[in-house]
Amino acid sequence: MAPILKRELFELSLVCMRECVESGNFIIINREKNKAFISEYSLRKEQQRDMMLSLSTGDYFGFEESKNFQGGYVHKLCRGFELPNSFGEVQQVDVYVKFEIEHEGKEEQTVVISFHEAEHPVQYLFAD
Repeated sequence: MAPILKRELFELSLVCMRECVESGNFIIINREKNKAFISEYSLRKEQQRDMMLSLSTGDYFGFEESKNFQGGYVHKLCRGFELPNSFGEVQQVDVYVKFEIEHEGKEEQTVVISFHEAEHPVQYLFAD
């Protein structure tokens, strides 16, 4: 697949993800890493939503085929956010986000598989 096609595919998924998040039709999987990150920074649902909505094409660094939905993709992004730690000190935190779009009939839902501090540096594909 040519790079421009990957970008266009991702941008369509990004629009769909934002529509799901704006309508409240998204979930962050209850994995230990995700729970620990959300707890460490006391991220309320509204903050999680705002973080998801701020993701852009420039944050994109890769994809893989979905294990759950044939023909679907899991998109990987990383973006820096200023977050207050448990002492109230604001720090720059690179957040790793991995999501896919789940289709149930006409309904779509964004499933966030990973939502935690990045563990490795990433190489962005579409840095603007």
